[in-house]
Amino acid sequence: MASVKGLYYDGKSSAGHAIELQFPQPAGETLRITGSGIDRTVLVSDIRVSPRIGNSRRMLYLPDGAVVESADNDAIDGAFANAPNARRHRILHVLESRFRYVVLAVAATAIAMWLVIEFGIPALAREVAVNLPASVEISIGQGALDGLDKLVFKPSKLPDNRKVELRQLFSRIAGDGSGYKLEFRGGGRMGANALALPAGTIVLTDELVALAKRDEEIAAVLAHEVGHLRNRHALRHVMEQSVTGLLIIAVTGDVNTILAAAPLAVIHARYSQAFEREADDFALHYLASQRIDPAVFSDILLRLDAQHPQGGMPSFLASHPATEERAKRARESSK
Repeated sequence: MASVKGLYYDGKSSAGHAIELQFPQPAGETLRITGSGIDRTVLVSDIRVSPRIGNSRRMLYLPDGAVVESADNDAIDGAFANAPNARRHRILHVLESRFRYVVLAVAATAIAMWLVIEFGIPALAREVAVNLPASVEISIGQGALDGLDKLVFKPSKLPDNRKVELRQLFSRIAGDGSGYKLEFRGGGRMGANALALPAGTIVLTDELVALAKRDEEIAAVLAHEVGHLRNRHALRHVMEQSVTGLLIIAVTGDVNTILAAAPLAVIHARYSQAFEREADDFALHYLASQRIDPAVFSDILLRLDAQHPQGGMPSFLASHPATEERAKRARESSK
């Protein structure tokens, strides 16, 4: 009969009473608890044992709510060797008590988190974006534009005839029946910029129109943004920037969190390399189909980059790979 010391809590008060635990050897069916005014025998099968974690004290939860606490982990392991969870507890103890296993567990956790961030969240965002009702996407897009109008944009000062010309150019790029629309705004602190919003809206700023030396450059920019719309990059990006909101939509369909986050997500857009390449590919394909030298795309990219030094780039340039690499790719496509 093995005997170890511990503390007994009756579950009615916080006071602990010194007791002895008497375990039959080898592991038996009962545990006897004795101390000042305490003498009880409990079936081992009725006791729930806390897992062994390092050298921390173990807790034995009795069926009537009382708790026994003891630091003699080896004796407790021996007494409860046949308990249903004993094998799992032993494995956990071995894992957490070996440094190399701890390092492996931390590394596995880090890898799992990276996989979720790198692949899981984008995949979930893509799935939600594809299945999101059109009415919800329109609400998100309109909410983003309303927010940008309040926070950033100014009314456009472009002459009406110039707007008509650019909308005709945009219509040729987007194609009949696309449902996409072109909006004009003063760029405010964004300056020369173009950006795609959920639900098929592209915003073109007066400053970008002034910066372009010819309409072919504007066409290249608009084609790039249409490429974003075709692949629903704007909607997917807004969702990726609000992971909590994305999960809420996936589970409940409630879009309020995304609606609130949309304006800031658009302002601080940093599209992934994959998103930018897809949009660039669409722009270069359009220019080639119209027999327009793709170098015009390179020209406007570099001119925009010069206007927005690092740290102040608009969403059109805030991407990976770097602007110089994208410009080089555009020039090489013309050869």
